[in-house]
Amino acid sequence: GSGQFGAFRGYLGGAGGGGGGSAFDADYGALMQISHATGGTFYRAQDASQLSRALAKLPAAFSIVRERVDIAAGFATLGGLLIAVAVALSLWRDRPRRVTAAPRATPD
Repeated sequence: GSGQFGAFRGYLGGAGGGGGGSAFDADYGALMQISHATGGTFYRAQDASQLSRALAKLPAAFSIVRERVDIAAGFATLGGLLIAVAVALSLWRDRPRRVTAAPRATPD
């Protein structure tokens, strides 16, 4: 027969050539189970026009979600940590150091 195509969640499931037993024959039962388990939709097309119609439905199945995320708190935290590290290093570097006197030679 003619080539067959299966699609789920926007992915082509397989294409079979003429005759039977091709390595590209789709396992439609497995594809339907996968589409059901993932919340997708299974489309089966047996010719190019059916495939075009199935693929034309796919953009409606997807939605783009744009979400604004406030990252100012993260930058403020990072800035605070950098300031704390800078102050700690400055205090550590300018700390008073003990001066040990060299041992004096005792007169004999």
